[in-house]
Amino acid sequence: MCWRRERVLRINATAKIGIIRVLTTDDIHLLNMHGTLIEALFPNLDVVSRCIPNHPKGVYNSETEASAGPLVVRLAREFEAENCSAVIISCASDPGLDMARKNVGIPVIGAGEAAALLGRAFGRKVGVLGIGSSTPKRMERILGDLLVGYSKPEGVENTTNLLTAESQRAVLDAGLKLKQAGAEVIVLACTGLSTAGSAALLSKVTGLRVVDAVQAAGFLAYYAVTF
Repeated sequence: MCWRRERVLRINATAKIGIIRVLTTDDIHLLNMHGTLIEALFPNLDVVSRCIPNHPKGVYNSETEASAGPLVVRLAREFEAENCSAVIISCASDPGLDMARKNVGIPVIGAGEAAALLGRAFGRKVGVLGIGSSTPKRMERILGDLLVGYSKPEGVENTTNLLTAESQRAVLDAGLKLKQAGAEVIVLACTGLSTAGSAALLSKVTGLRVVDAVQAAGFLAYYAVTF
């Protein structure tokens, strides 16, 4: 009985989570959007959002991924010093993930890794939809033989391109291509697609299960601080 009581108390307690945005922005609503999405799904998580500097278009190629890594580590250290229970890197390329894990003593969750792990858990053929030239390497390794294809929305080159009606149509077209390629699950390889609310639209149009990277990272963060 004592063990059960302690467990319930821990589940109901609020945990502070730091979320690192790799899109540099002064727009507070935009900055907090991923944290708001996670808090809506997991009310016991109190999410604090910060963004790295000098990346106004986010992370969208190998150069921006490399430059983001040390900046991500710096913010992870700040969050740990401020008593956060875990850190989320809100980018499907997971810049600085391994380095951050070596530099802090709290769980660091990469959105791309989380999405790929959840996508693989269904044991179905997986298609990946992102804005880079190919599936992020970490996601590709995790998905392994379940990965049947990658699709990039036409005309979308970085995360700031995703907030238009034209880009949403391109996202839906990319999702349908993955379905035609044999995908039974779609994993989103860009957290900007979370900002755009693409998962629900893709699921409705394709009829497939769609894994949102921010939601997946929130799920692992919830588990990390609760159990």
